[in-house]
Amino acid sequence: MASDMLKLGVVRNPLTRLVSGFRDKQLRKQQWLTPGVDFPENSTELEIFQVFVDQALPHGGVAENIHFAPQWEQMEVCRWPYDLLIPFEREEEYMDLFQNITQTTRVQYP
Repeated sequence: MASDMLKLGVVRNPLTRLVSGFRDKQLRKQQWLTPGVDFPENSTELEIFQVFVDQALPHGGVAENIHFAPQWEQMEVCRWPYDLLIPFEREEEYMDLFQNITQTTRVQYP
C-alpha cells in the first residue's frame, strides 16, 4: 500500500524557521528566553537575537525545543523514501509539479 502513495515532505529553510521563531516566541510573546536572562532596557533586537539563537540551537546534537530540532530527524528522511520534498517558501513554484505527478487540479488552501 505504501508504494501506491505519494510520499511528500514540506521542509522549511532553517534560517527562515529561526527568524520566524524569534519573531513569534520572543518578540511577540516574550516567553522564550531562559528565566533569569535580563537585558538592559536599551538592548537591541540583534543582542536579544544572539542570545535567542544560542538557546534555540541544539547543544550536543539535541534541541531543547522541538520547534528548532533538525527537520531531517523529525521527518526520518533516511528511513522513509520521499518522492518529493518541497521547500515551504517556494511551494507555489512546486505546485504544478505536484499536480502533474498526482494528476489533480489546483489545490486551494484555507
